[in-house]
Amino acid sequence: MASDRRRHPCWSSPSPWRMCNRLIQFSVLSLVLTVSQAFAALPQTFSALYEVTHSGLTLGEARVDYRQIGSDRYRYSSFIRPLGVAALIMRSDIKEVSEGMITDAGFRPTHYEYVRSGRKGRTDEIEFDWKEMEILNPVSGEPWQITMPDDVQDRMGSQLQLMFDLAHQEKTLSYPIADDGRIRHYTLRIVGRETLQTPFGRLEAVKIIRESANSRRNTTFWCAPALNYLPIRIDHRERKDDFTMSLKSLQGISTNSS
Repeated sequence: MASDRRRHPCWSSPSPWRMCNRLIQFSVLSLVLTVSQAFAALPQTFSALYEVTHSGLTLGEARVDYRQIGSDRYRYSSFIRPLGVAALIMRSDIKEVSEGMITDAGFRPTHYEYVRSGRKGRTDEIEFDWKEMEILNPVSGEPWQITMPDDVQDRMGSQLQLMFDLAHQEKTLSYPIADDGRIRHYTLRIVGRETLQTPFGRLEAVKIIRESANSRRNTTFWCAPALNYLPIRIDHRERKDDFTMSLKSLQGISTNSS
């Protein structure tokens, strides 16, 4: 077993499971059919299951779930767990949850939670105080508090805001994300369309790239209009590591080939 771990690049990665989690962070869950329909087209609930691989080796699976918990509130979560041999090496699961309000301008987070199980477990929570325009993290080892930008997002809710912006044909896809005591800025760019093979057949997809100042890091994802812009594949490359997340199954969203 030890020799196998040395041979495969997955085991030499500084933090392969953290890389897998990033695939979730940069995914696009675009479920709005048209601008006029807006949130009337958003299902009350949906879930999507993805297979996570590294250089052809299956590492685990990732599930994302959306639930509207009221006329103007949402709960959006992801759960990533290792499978097979990877489960023997990376004995931890990762869960993220975003809750907030649905507004005329899109999604506004009020609470974010990150939980990693295992020997090096970690829990973080972020509270968004829109009255005082402050962001607080009360539970980490070093609690922090920063001023809130008026368009701030957490790492999960930013995916839903991107959904909203794509539905409204926004050209500038740039998001300030509250993360680890500071505001990180993410910029995404639509670069074209490609056709990919999926469990639902061959689907045309919009290709989107997350731009980074670090040339060693790149994230690309493909969102299928026939599935209301749900991502069908996400690739993340960092240094010499390649990770892919591919759609396996879907509930709550029917195929729409029109």
